[in-house]
Amino acid sequence: MKSKVAQILITLLLSSLVFSGLISCVPYSPQMPDNSAVQSNPEAAPQAQAEDAGEDEIVAVAIELKTKSNDLDGLLLIPEINNDEWISKVTLALADITDLCEQAYEVVPLDSMTDEQAVFLEAVNNIDDSVDLLLKGIEGKNVALIDQASAEIWLANEVLTQIVESLE
Repeated sequence: MKSKVAQILITLLLSSLVFSGLISCVPYSPQMPDNSAVQSNPEAAPQAQAEDAGEDEIVAVAIELKTKSNDLDGLLLIPEINNDEWISKVTLALADITDLCEQAYEVVPLDSMTDEQAVFLEAVNNIDDSVDLLLKGIEGKNVALIDQASAEIWLANEVLTQIVESLE
């Protein structure tokens, strides 16, 4: 448990450094990109628009994922593992979150991923893994696993918040 939380904290720290510009996953190049190609090349404009549309999709999915995860977090504050109504609400929330995770995987182009998109996918992976952990906790009526999954979802939501702020 401690190692998973430590891993998430490291991911959160690294993503903060990436977003602040202190580190980059892209190799350093002392040359500044030439933006005149977009202005003089009419074929480059649609590509730039497509990238903006992709970022808009990522922001939309990230916001929806954060909203659903926050709703789930409210349910997890006091786990009612012996209450069928609570289990049904959590199960429905998990289904929504799983659908959004699948949608998130579809909006990121794996062949030309940016730093923000890579961190976005890492946060989505952490939420996806936390859903599995949460299901195990509910099935085994293990409050400690439920609490751990809740903490990991919260940390991933913090990363999603940074992503949304950096892309808006």
